[in-house]
Amino acid sequence: MEGSQLLAYFFCDVNDERKRSFLDMLRTLTWQLLRQKPDQLNTLTDAYDSGEQLSARLLNNALRQLIRSGAACRLVIDILDECREDIRKSVLRLCELLRPEEKILIANHPENDIHKEIRKLRKEFAMVPIREEDNSRDIRAYLQEKIRDLNFRDIEDPDLNVQRFGH
Repeated sequence: MEGSQLLAYFFCDVNDERKRSFLDMLRTLTWQLLRQKPDQLNTLTDAYDSGEQLSARLLNNALRQLIRSGAACRLVIDILDECREDIRKSVLRLCELLRPEEKILIANHPENDIHKEIRKLRKEFAMVPIREEDNSRDIRAYLQEKIRDLNFRDIEDPDLNVQRFGH
């Protein structure tokens, strides 16, 4: 990223409560942006020093200030559909903060509520559907490379059912 651009990302995970709560998402995004822009740390410390608890409201306000701090911001939210619907809506409201030069990438399975909320927020959102077959060759190539790296050539156990690729 260029010096005037910020990047923050969050990966949702249905199996981990900490990776699908809005508070943890705010905490992660805010922390990542503060690490890139430490001169904005007072955004958080001033409120905390005044006695305010580290709440979703405090983190949301801090994130808003960081996004509006002048540097172009890029946010990545992966697998948003693994969060509850109320959290999805809260995350999508973050999109309202972004200026045209700022970007957000939301990766998810096609879910009607997410698409409906996106259409309500900003008409300039581009939705690019990705089907399983669109990336299956990439995944297969990656797995083949990793399996080759494991060097299974010396294994002679037929119960392992190891398929050798490219040899």
